[in-house]
Amino acid sequence: LLHDPGHRFELDVVFHGAGAVTSPTHELARAGDDEARRVQLAAGAVVPDRDCVLVWRPVQATTRPTLSVFTTHDEAHTYFLALVAPPAATTTTLAREVIVLLDHSGSMTGPKWQAADWAVERLLLDLTADDVFDLCLFHTSTTWFAPAPQPAEDGARVDEAVAWLKSRRDSGGTNLGVALEEALRLPRIEAATPARNVLIVTDAAVTDGGRILRLADQEADREDRRRISVLCIDAAPNAFLANELAARGGGQAVFLTSRPDAEDITTALEAVLTTWAAPVRTDLRLVVPGGEIEGADGGRRGDDAAALDVGDLPARQVRWVVGRVPRGEETLHMQLHDGTGVVAEAGADALTEAMAAIKPLFGVRRVNALEFLSSARYEDAALREQLQRLGYDPATVLPTGREQSVYAETAAKETAAALHDLLRDEALRYGLLTSVT
Repeated sequence: LLHDPGHRFELDVVFHGAGAVTSPTHELARAGDDEARRVQLAAGAVVPDRDCVLVWRPVQATTRPTLSVFTTHDEAHTYFLALVAPPAATTTTLAREVIVLLDHSGSMTGPKWQAADWAVERLLLDLTADDVFDLCLFHTSTTWFAPAPQPAEDGARVDEAVAWLKSRRDSGGTNLGVALEEALRLPRIEAATPARNVLIVTDAAVTDGGRILRLADQEADREDRRRISVLCIDAAPNAFLANELAARGGGQAVFLTSRPDAEDITTALEAVLTTWAAPVRTDLRLVVPGGEIEGADGGRRGDDAAALDVGDLPARQVRWVVGRVPRGEETLHMQLHDGTGVVAEAGADALTEAMAAIKPLFGVRRVNALEFLSSARYEDAALREQLQRLGYDPATVLPTGREQSVYAETAAKETAAALHDLLRDEALRYGLLTSVT
């Protein structure tokens, strides 16, 4: 018998830029078009006896990527959320060079170890005939499947790699830095537009974050760079390092939990592996013609202050980019570039009030980073570098214009107070809850 809870569930949601909205659990009533699609339950108010699942797909062109831009603004800036969608009729993908670094340290034992091994096996088996790959298991030491990337063409080397992975049960510390440096020094394949990726599967329990980030900075300056992505399992204490490594490395950071009371980790891994599926375009950039642009992570822009890195576009997944530009009188116009020119362009929508959540979405990356820096006890030079990368001027943020403290404890207290004030002000600016608001 079903127990009537005494209340009902209704749905009234407006999707902007959605090409289609469906539900596997409830019949829907739809109104509007791709610009603004309103979705309600066809039955109206219903007994809440199941989850309500909505599936939406973005507007997609048939043979080229699609760019949609949503904005809001304050007195000084226009904040934007850009959506890059792959072509709807994707039949051809580009070759990949996939280097996987798998954490086999002691902290990965149990469900994390099993799930991580399964994820790597699945990733290897999904390689196409045009791809090449290599695999490294790291803990106290590093062990490589091969001294150079191997072809996945006939599947034999992939099968050998999977068998090799299953046979390795040794464990130790977490020497990620050495594994990453070795991966970045592997021979690089020759191809017209390869997607070069290093994927790190880890819980990020490392202590040499500074040197690891320097490796990412050095790699980002190469024309034939390998993008560095991180799949983190139970990495909450080191989430900043994972996010920063992915931001500097031009990749993606994905976080999962192995808690049994949460979603099954294997199911979650299967969903997120599409993040690194074979791409249809590589090295995409978001450009504001004749203007300036700023990423939420204060990320690298090279010599072009009007471009943000989007990265590779997988065949079955969209890419989101959040940022801001100086507020102007004209409607914001953006272009999506690859190595050959403009592949898509779009003007910003006029729904600035309805999109007010974009501003805190921009700010949350910076506020999270400031919370980490407030307790990280970085040395002065490293702290200044991090603040500058986030878009802050260390000379105006940190204590200046006074006699240098004789005691390190005094200097540390002054720096902590300055970071506390900056964190408070930024959290209030973006309307976010933090440890100091």
